[in-house]
Amino acid sequence: MHSSDAKTAKKESLLKTIGQNSLGVLGSLILLINTIITTILIFILAIIKFIVIIKPIRAKISKLINLVCENWFSVNNFAINILYDIKFDISGSMNLQKNDWYVLLSNHQSWIDCMVLLRVFNRKIPIPKFFSKQEMFWLPIVGLVWWALDFPRMKRYSKEKLAKNPKLKGKDLEVTKKAIKKFHHIPVTIGNFAEGTRFTMQKKQKANSPYNNLLQPKAGGLALVLKLMQGKMNTILDVTIIYPEGMADMWNFLCGRLKNVKVIVNQITVTDDLIGDYTDDPKYRAYIQSWLNEIFLKKDELITNGKLEMML
Repeated sequence: MHSSDAKTAKKESLLKTIGQNSLGVLGSLILLINTIITTILIFILAIIKFIVIIKPIRAKISKLINLVCENWFSVNNFAINILYDIKFDISGSMNLQKNDWYVLLSNHQSWIDCMVLLRVFNRKIPIPKFFSKQEMFWLPIVGLVWWALDFPRMKRYSKEKLAKNPKLKGKDLEVTKKAIKKFHHIPVTIGNFAEGTRFTMQKKQKANSPYNNLLQPKAGGLALVLKLMQGKMNTILDVTIIYPEGMADMWNFLCGRLKNVKVIVNQITVTDDLIGDYTDDPKYRAYIQSWLNEIFLKKDELITNGKLEMML
């Protein structure tokens, strides 16, 4: 390559990078402004909900808060459609109802996963609620917003603390039961990233995961939801998110460097064998762990095949 050609290529690469970074700044600003406005609205409604003690009125406020959230997702999706050229390949079972109960079981690779899930399922199912540690509800503003959104809280005691005070055994489960009790009367989607954290090769190697693209899933959270919501939670949405060109972080996504996303949705009917006592029944615990591992083995194959298809 001649020196002039090299200079031209370098200049074009620089201009492309500047353009992408400018797009990233613009996308960040739009999402930030939308998030700030949404948070303020929810915060105001949360204060009203906290003050009002009449249950029917509080229920209507909760519906209004969910509507504000749905509008936040819709604005984000609209901005993504306008700013970015991303091909979303969505396949599988999409016969969904907004007035039904679901567990959303998904693999977790990036913060972008949440935006992908909300793009696919917004206004098609109830807004996903994710379990949060009880300590998080004491955070200023954030705690009140999460309380207003009815995020179920979870309290865990360490083995050391339980050893010192055996009376605490079972108290954490009571907190979770109380938090989730209201969902028997309100259609809900309980979100579950069974891996517990985002996948990276470093985490895979450290945990000695048997999968190529996933961490070892934890079945306890899923088992707890199925037991507490028995009779209501009849469908698991098994979602596999694939980034065929490799995982992208939030900044690269905002800069428009993510071009392809594949989402495969599989609806699984909750049968009696999937419900049991995870804490005190070792046979059930082994069974649900084995069942979930099989689900993740299929996910792993789908992700591998999705990457290979892009390479061919």
